[in-house]
Parts: sequence; structure tokens; C-alpha cells
Amino acid sequence: MVDPAIKRLFNIELIGEDNRPTESARVNYSICANSNRVFLYGGVNEKSQVLGTMDSFDACTYKFSAVKFRGDYTPKGRQAHCAIALDKYTMLVLGGTF
Repeated sequence: MVDPAIKRLFNIELIGEDNRPTESARVNYSICANSNRVFLYGGVNEKSQVLGTMDSFDACTYKFSAVKFRGDYTPKGRQAHCAIALDKYTMLVLGGTF
């Protein structure tokens, strides 16, 4: 990890019983950042299932959390796509397959 506030490079145990993404393995996902958060969306898990889930990593607390979508909206799973965070509420997802 690099902490620009204290200008140090250090190792920290990020994954533990209470701090891990919703999927233990994820490939072909997109990753983007907004402010102090990094978002991981979609991809394929170890059972070759296309994922529609999103996790965020807070760089201030070094914690993962599942992202809850607004209302009843649940996005369709997607893999091999690109994404960019436009603001803290909006992510533009391009390409990929379902």
C-alpha cells in the first residue's frame, strides 16, 4: 500500500474473515476509483458464473464492503468490460458480455 498522506509504502493484511470482497475469486472485472474508494464490478467467479455484484475498497479505512444498488435495480452480470466512475453515484460501463 502507498499512503500519500504520510508518504510511506507499507504492507497491510487486507483480506481477513471480516474484510473481504463478496467473491473470493474474480476475473474479467472492471475497476475504477472515485475519491478515496476503488470499485470492482462484475467479472467471472471460480464457477464460471458471470457476476453482477460490486464491491468497494475504502483507501482510508482499508476495508472492503458490498455496494448496495438503489431501489429494486439489480444490474445484469457483465464480464470483460470497461468502467469509469463519473461521480460517487454513477458508473459508466462499456462493452463486455453477459
